[in-house]
Amino acid sequence: MNISMHENLQSNPHLRAVYEATQKYILSLDANVCETEAQRYRAFKYDFGSKAEGFVEIYFHRLNQKTLDILARLIPTPAELELDFVRNKGPSNQNCRYPCEIKISEFDQLERAKPLLKRAYERKKNRGPGDTDPFPFS
Repeated sequence: MNISMHENLQSNPHLRAVYEATQKYILSLDANVCETEAQRYRAFKYDFGSKAEGFVEIYFHRLNQKTLDILARLIPTPAELELDFVRNKGPSNQNCRYPCEIKISEFDQLERAKPLLKRAYERKKNRGPGDTDPFPFS
């Protein structure tokens, strides 16, 4: 059963604290990073002035969900892939906009995820607005 992210975070104080730490980190990357709230996820975007474009989305909407599901707009390297933590969901989905999936439930996992979150932010900032080219999956 799906419920709103807000309801789920209210019912799980520990994951709410992990989410708030994640949110604080992402927003601290740059003054031009903004957050957009939807019912089932939060999108973090880089504001180019004329247009804001996403680089990370965080989902926490299933009843009794045990992790924050983070989707990042980057391709993780083979060294970054780790069972139950980071996976590349892109090769099976050629139209995937956020190929890196990160699952976190603890603060130490957030620390390990920070380099990936920063890389997604830097990729978006450096590529500029209108970055619609597909990821090079082979």
